[in-house]
Amino acid sequence: MIFFMQKTSFVEYLNIDRNLNEVPEGILIIPILCNVLPVSWMFDTTIIIDELDKTFYESINRIKNKYSDLYPKCDFKGKLIVKNIIDYEINYNEKYLSFFSLGVDSTSTIINNIDKNPILVNIRGSDIPLEEEVGLNYIGRKLTDFSEEFGLKRLFIKSDFRRLLNTQNLSNKFQEQLDDNWWHGLQHGMSIISHAIPYAYLYKINNVLIPSTYSYS
Repeated sequence: MIFFMQKTSFVEYLNIDRNLNEVPEGILIIPILCNVLPVSWMFDTTIIIDELDKTFYESINRIKNKYSDLYPKCDFKGKLIVKNIIDYEINYNEKYLSFFSLGVDSTSTIINNIDKNPILVNIRGSDIPLEEEVGLNYIGRKLTDFSEEFGLKRLFIKSDFRRLLNTQNLSNKFQEQLDDNWWHGLQHGMSIISHAIPYAYLYKINNVLIPSTYSYS
């Protein structure tokens, strides 16, 4: 089975007024790392990278353990080797950003946190594929109208993270252990929220919100 569809992947921040060169490598690597870490865990393989943020590095085992609690039939192994673990010293501000797709869940999240003036974040290539320009442009216009109506800043991110993995093959291989599909079970939560990390570092944002979906009950 083929589990990777591409050899490379990209994340592009479309409407920022600062240079991403100000963000260190150990922060920039986090979005792609969050997309492939579950693959490493499930196949018991090793990932080797040059540099990584110390706080995130120390969080990985806690994240893995939480996934293990969710999916006790899975054996989460794998290894991450980092040549340089760096403690990036930065004074974060009490600011918020929130992922926003214009759906019911994300709109509710904004309404409940409107007093915090969250920056609205939308990933082009997440819910709507990158080649569907009509849909992407429609969402872009609607999100812009919404942000202007409520006086909120907005961020558009373009990413091909949903094209990197063959999620159908991964779902098929681990269907019995997960009792779920790969995208919903292991990929979407950690991968989506990680896209905000380089931007949050650049603008010293302390809080990242991701909308919930249906309740456990």
